[in-house]
Amino acid sequence: MARFALEAILSVFALMYTLVSLHACAIPPYAPAQMPAHGVPITPGGDRVVVNILQSRPEISLALQQAARMYMDLNPDTIINVHTVEGASEYRVALRKRLLADGRVDVFHVFSGQEARELSAHLEDLSPLPWVSGTMENLTEPVSFGSGVFGIPYSLEATGIIANRNIFEVAGIPLMDVRCFGSLTEAMDELSEMIASGEITQQFPALRNVTDFPIQDRAYLGRVASEILLAGEPSAQATAASNMILPHGEAAEQFFHLMRRHSPTGDWIERDGLSYLYQLESFAAGHTAMLLSDMDGMLRILGLNPDLEGRIELMPIPLPGEGRGGIHTGTPLWWAINANSSDAAKEAAKDFLTWLYTSEQGTTIMAARFGVLSAFPDTAKETGLSIHRQMIFLSEQGHTFAQTWREAPSEWPGAFIDGLRAWYMGVQQWPDILVDLREIWAFANRA
Repeated sequence: MARFALEAILSVFALMYTLVSLHACAIPPYAPAQMPAHGVPITPGGDRVVVNILQSRPEISLALQQAARMYMDLNPDTIINVHTVEGASEYRVALRKRLLADGRVDVFHVFSGQEARELSAHLEDLSPLPWVSGTMENLTEPVSFGSGVFGIPYSLEATGIIANRNIFEVAGIPLMDVRCFGSLTEAMDELSEMIASGEITQQFPALRNVTDFPIQDRAYLGRVASEILLAGEPSAQATAASNMILPHGEAAEQFFHLMRRHSPTGDWIERDGLSYLYQLESFAAGHTAMLLSDMDGMLRILGLNPDLEGRIELMPIPLPGEGRGGIHTGTPLWWAINANSSDAAKEAAKDFLTWLYTSEQGTTIMAARFGVLSAFPDTAKETGLSIHRQMIFLSEQGHTFAQTWREAPSEWPGAFIDGLRAWYMGVQQWPDILVDLREIWAFANRA
């Protein structure tokens, strides 16, 4: 009953979030605007330059409009209109309509190197902006063709293992000693025994399991779990143009075995209701001590339980035979500028993004209102979140892999998800799955 009650509460929260998001999208832009048939707010500019931004993240709609107002106060000859379309599929449809039909968009989002190549005729080269090179190479590589750079990384994000530091400290298990797959296994085994014996029940009465894994959540498997298998793949450009290597394919099997062994009952296939959101809620409530999570998940946990700020340890993902491993860093999207916009609109758009990512005002609003870690360390402002500081530290120490899942051919994630489930049900062997996944990737690249 508790689980169904929890799901009901989460459904209410989801409805509230949707209503808030829709309200945010309806907020008028800085100057009086008229809404034409194509749906992008167009403010009459007169002699002023008008920049139309089409963006996909409802959670930053208000903050982006505030940033636009601040910029326009400093640049009265420019008008910036912000329009939000929620949902990746809906956004892609809206973007292509505007790019191909009426061109009423100057700044927009792309979500992968593959999409950038598809839209290359509409992408302005941003490499002349001197600050664009001041980010991690793997963040601009997917959107770099020839000598040009055609996207600006929105933020820095990571996939890694997170652990409740308090639980491990009380258990006497130093997380600093977890530096390889063997020590991770020992730490999880030891904590599992303490949970089973009730040794730390008094201090953590809600603690039930070492970890949890949402095998029924296809989005989680394709976005988070697949990174375990893709670790160490070549650069995004090489991956998109060549056969898949999967150098850690065999090691990934052992990692998934470990996750299964320390999840509740280990019988994931029958646990139809175990979603990623439920997993995050469980960690926030203290039911689990460790999770494989992406940045969105980490931030959701802190939203559910702010008391965990400063108590979550971000750890590299160690695989057998690979030492400490690394966190998987990337960006959720890139800003792009329409190459077919007027010269004045393109220059104004570049200036706005330069202000947003390099000025005192712009970087402050990104950290404080957007709540994201800028991908440009020389100008980034402190967000105040410990998880972001740890991500920077691990990146500086070189404990990183490049995120690759966004560059996978469209057929590949579904094949990986189905293969992982079949492996857990015992109906397919892991080596056979690896062969199938390599063939699917290679076939898609030849097509």
